[in-house]
Amino acid sequence: MGLKYWETIADNLGKAGWTWGCVASVDREGRTIWVVAAERDGQRFIVHADEKLTALLNLNRRLALAANCLDNRRGILSRLDKKPLTHESDHDFNPSTADGQVHN
Repeated sequence: MGLKYWETIADNLGKAGWTWGCVASVDREGRTIWVVAAERDGQRFIVHADEKLTALLNLNRRLALAANCLDNRRGILSRLDKKPLTHESDHDFNPSTADGQVHN
């Protein structure tokens, strides 16, 4: 018998190093609500939905977005490390000139 789709997502979370769990609860109106949480490296994500698969899909989407944001931030920081931000004229400015102008 094959895995259910939510089980595949859960397996992938575990393989990626996430500790995760889910619980079903019933709200005041008698509706079932699934809460899914995942944690890794001090980061925690919690989502809820009316179906287990939907909750896991939402969690998976949030983790992907967070990873993408982190990758983008790392990329920006690594580019900043390689080339510090300076004003174009900073290298040509001579503070000893009487007029304070940039001289080439």
